[in-house]
Amino acid sequence: PPFPAHNRIPNFRGAEEAAKRMTDLPEFRRATLVSVASGAQQSAARYETLAAGKRLLVPHPGLRDGSYSLLDPEKIDADQYHHAVTQTGVEELGEPIDEYAQLTVDLVVIGAVAVNPTSGARLGRGVGFGDLEYGMLQEMDAIND
Repeated sequence: PPFPAHNRIPNFRGAEEAAKRMTDLPEFRRATLVSVASGAQQSAARYETLAAGKRLLVPHPGLRDGSYSLLDPEKIDADQYHHAVTQTGVEELGEPIDEYAQLTVDLVVIGAVAVNPTSGARLGRGVGFGDLEYGMLQEMDAIND
C-alpha cells in the first residue's frame, strides 16, 4: 500500500505498472545505462531496467559516501534481480564506482512527490538528494543535458 507522503517520496498504487510503462518509452529503449534513484519507491523501475538487459546505476542511499554502484545484468542471474534492486542487493551485487568512472548515462529516473505534466518539473521531498544525484552525474560528465 502507499506510504504517507510526509518526509518521504511516497510509494503509490500502480508503481509496478508505471515501471513497466517506462520500458515502452523510446528513451528507455535506446538507453544502455540507466540511473535510478535508490529509494524503495523506485525498486520496480530498477527491476525493469535489469530485466530489459540494461546496466543500472544506483546512488548509494543518502549519498552517504558520494558514490554509486553499477549493476550489470550480464553478471547477475535473472532470478537474483528482485534482490539486486534492494539496498542490500545493490551493496552485495553492484560494483562500487566513484566520481572518476567513465560512464555515459542515457536516462535518469528520480522519485517525486508531484510532477508537472506540462513542463516535467518535479517536487521532491525537500532535502535535495535528487538534485545532488543529478549534479554528481553532471560533475562526472556522465550525462549530457
